[in-house]
Amino acid sequence: MKILRFKTKDITAEPRLGVDFDESILDLRIAAEAFFEGEAGNAYELAKTLFPADMKKFLSLGDMADSYAKAIVAWAVENDIATIKKEDIKLLAPITKPDKFICIGLNYNMHADESKMEIPAVPVYFSKYPNSIIATEDSVPLHPETKKLDYEVELAVIIGKKMQRVPESEALNYVYGYTIVNDISARDLQLEQNTQWVSGKALDGYAPIGPVIVTKDEFNINQAQLKLYVNDELRQDEKATSMFRSVAYLLSYLSQTMTLEVGDIVSTGTPAGVGLGFDPPVYLNDGDLMRAEVTGIGSLLNTVKAI
Repeated sequence: MKILRFKTKDITAEPRLGVDFDESILDLRIAAEAFFEGEAGNAYELAKTLFPADMKKFLSLGDMADSYAKAIVAWAVENDIATIKKEDIKLLAPITKPDKFICIGLNYNMHADESKMEIPAVPVYFSKYPNSIIATEDSVPLHPETKKLDYEVELAVIIGKKMQRVPESEALNYVYGYTIVNDISARDLQLEQNTQWVSGKALDGYAPIGPVIVTKDEFNINQAQLKLYVNDELRQDEKATSMFRSVAYLLSYLSQTMTLEVGDIVSTGTPAGVGLGFDPPVYLNDGDLMRAEVTGIGSLLNTVKAI
């Protein structure tokens, strides 16, 4: 299931949860109202409870809400109801206010090489924050403080269950699904003006995410290819299985010292091909269009816009 957040293009519309059907989306709340009609005392209230506008609230309902969602999707497909054409909606970031947004650095060998750094003995990580999160088709601001704006396509994990001191062998049981993150980076702020990476990573608008969350039962990391294009030029292209440390290892490692909560985002690092790695480096400019892709998830589109 590819679950997403959206709103119709009516400016008064409220965010809703939906499911991606390629050319259209299913409105989960409307489908649930029809599904429960005649079987529940108040179908509207039950639908609203099961499918709130906030993805974290939905995830916090656990397996029950997820099971209902899958049953309702199957029923709606059979009855051909509650679908909306994609041109009539605006996709939103699937999660906007995670308790934690953790990014792993230097997790692909060739990216470490192009960055002239070594793979660290233990995972290196940093944080992004809700101010950085934007949706597909939103603009990435080219802040005047940076002259070296860069891109990084990454596979990101969405935590589905509270996770504390979990062994690597069990770590994937705590995953709800996967999405795409473009780890936008101001290299001059990150590497030249400060010693803390977060200073070049957590600016407003520097974490495009989406367009959907693919549930773990429908995502095959062994088939996932990460790609990023700038103005249709392929810059990054590598298999997710090339990451130095696996998803299970990273989640287990983090959970030993911090509790991962429902809705937390863990972005697992970027492959080679970033602008920093070119000789000379090639950074983003006003008007550049980025397309970040991961097989099985989709495409995340964002244009750079000077502010």
